[in-house]
Amino acid sequence: MGYFFLGRLYYNYAKTREEYKEVVELFDRAEDKEGYYYNALIYITQLKDETKDSIALKYLGKAANKAYRPAMMLAGMIWEKAKDYEKAFGWYENCLGTQLFSNELELEAYYKVGYFYKEGLGVEKDYAKALENFQFVITEEPKQKEINKKNYSNANYQLGLMYESGLGVQINKEKAKAYFDEAEKYKDD
Repeated sequence: MGYFFLGRLYYNYAKTREEYKEVVELFDRAEDKEGYYYNALIYITQLKDETKDSIALKYLGKAANKAYRPAMMLAGMIWEKAKDYEKAFGWYENCLGTQLFSNELELEAYYKVGYFYKEGLGVEKDYAKALENFQFVITEEPKQKEINKKNYSNANYQLGLMYESGLGVQINKEKAKAYFDEAEKYKDD
């Protein structure tokens, strides 16, 4: 465990490429899930080159294999950005029903899975599952200490679209308007 804490210390003061590589080495020696996660972040933000995403994903995979959910979420985001929706969906789905380091990320995973089901991204379209995930977000988000406007607003907006268009539900313009109004109330300024 000493290598991990030494890595954290060096990480706080690293400024050059060489110093960040030393940090990566320390975290590698620690063989700690959070250390692997930090290594992925270092490759994404500091050691930028043509192989950064593949190296970052290698570290995220190591952290995820040790059940580190934030690594799963970040891997999903990287695969989504690369438009490999099947892999992204798999990572997001692995986050469901688990305790992440923040409930905000867990609810974002539910939103993402709902959106992928609604749009058929990397998975067969399933409006019932999309509805279930969006409903989970709007039910659970208000229970948090501080509401995540983005998750809450987006889930309400998607539910509004589903009711407006009759996607997996009976068309209901009143419900759609109520969801749209709620989404508008919490959207980011």
